[in-house]
Amino acid sequence: MNEDDGSGAAGASGESEIIQRYFAPLTEDDPGAIALLDDAALLAAGGAEDLVLTIDTIVAGVHYREADGPGNAAHKALGVNVSDLVAKGAEPLVYLLSLALPEAADDRWLRGFSEGLHAAQTSFGCRLLGGDTVKTPGPATITITAIGRIAPGRMVHRSGAATGDAVFASGRIGDAALGLKLLQGELDANALELGSEDMSHLRDRFLRPEPRIGLLAALRAHASAAMDVSDGLAGDFRKLCAASGVGGLIRLADLPLSDAARRALDADPSLIETVATGGDDYEVLATVKADRAAAFEADARNRLMQNAVTQTAVDDVALNRAVVTSTDHTFSHHLDDWEVTNQKSSGRCWMFAGLNLIRVGAMKKMKIKKFEFSQNHTLFWDKLERANYFLEQIIATADKDVDDRVVAYLLDRPLDDGGQWNMFVSVVRKHGGPAVESETAA
Repeated sequence: MNEDDGSGAAGASGESEIIQRYFAPLTEDDPGAIALLDDAALLAAGGAEDLVLTIDTIVAGVHYREADGPGNAAHKALGVNVSDLVAKGAEPLVYLLSLALPEAADDRWLRGFSEGLHAAQTSFGCRLLGGDTVKTPGPATITITAIGRIAPGRMVHRSGAATGDAVFASGRIGDAALGLKLLQGELDANALELGSEDMSHLRDRFLRPEPRIGLLAALRAHASAAMDVSDGLAGDFRKLCAASGVGGLIRLADLPLSDAARRALDADPSLIETVATGGDDYEVLATVKADRAAAFEADARNRLMQNAVTQTAVDDVALNRAVVTSTDHTFSHHLDDWEVTNQKSSGRCWMFAGLNLIRVGAMKKMKIKKFEFSQNHTLFWDKLERANYFLEQIIATADKDVDDRVVAYLLDRPLDDGGQWNMFVSVVRKHGGPAVESETAA
């Protein structure tokens, strides 16, 4: 059963006591409830797959800022739930949505929320199955129940850690907490020597958590225990250890930090408390048996290319293997001015990953202040060309029989071909045109 992050009416320890005193008895010792001591419940479906269920609520002004917009609220609401599923080793499947909305939630808000939710579910590989909406005199409240699937007996619990296990954290720790402080005006970016890209990265990590779906197979194969980091690494590690009946040690010097967070810490070492305890990371904290630690690290493939184009300098990756094995292995790029089509599942993402390896050099040589090889730019023209081709072929084959070879192909692949038009329309709505500020003369 999920616990609040401490920013609501009760802190995590207070909620744990409330859950065990008042609600754990209601489970009637159902094994799937796991005594309400984990982030999710398990429902044995009696077939080739079990269901993993989790629920989280976010409240405007408490867990997200109204000023950040409905699209970001939707992304976060679904993202924090999917993150729980991933930490259990479960593949996201479907979700239920409950909205308590104030009068101020007009059509514009709902449209932005719906579009943000659609983009998030597309990225996370799940879909809406049902829900409920009510009016409230209070702030907007978003509750999502997410359901994932997993092979019987493969769910990764909090309680499996043992003495001698190695401890791993995916991605970067502390970015979201620093990002929230920037959004709230509690940090001076100039004093911390943070550039515009640093600030953008930190803010985005708070606004749009990215569940580590790419780690599912590795977690199921190697993790002895796992949970997502929502209430801060220090607090969540304590929970994992308590559930497992062990003690543990994390050296602060070993925390995986982004370049932006490291710069902030270099300027103000006292921020280490924010980094270690601030929360909203939505990374996976996992323990692995010592003799399987190397295999677990090896399971996160292609880290060199993926990290070189996101937040790690190419030279650092090439010269320091520790950078390769500790950095975020998921490639996803976000632009401040647009909601960007997700690149993790695209067949073109690795081409642009390679091109972006030379982006900084290209900027210097051509004296361009802001430049990127944008996948969205190519996506715009690619979808237009494919959509036009599909429509032209439909017109050209209008008088042919349905068993004609071309007609049969078009009808057999409507999603791949006809769906290009919907994709193109989506890109136009998001960007108004090719989403790139600067291009080479070529």
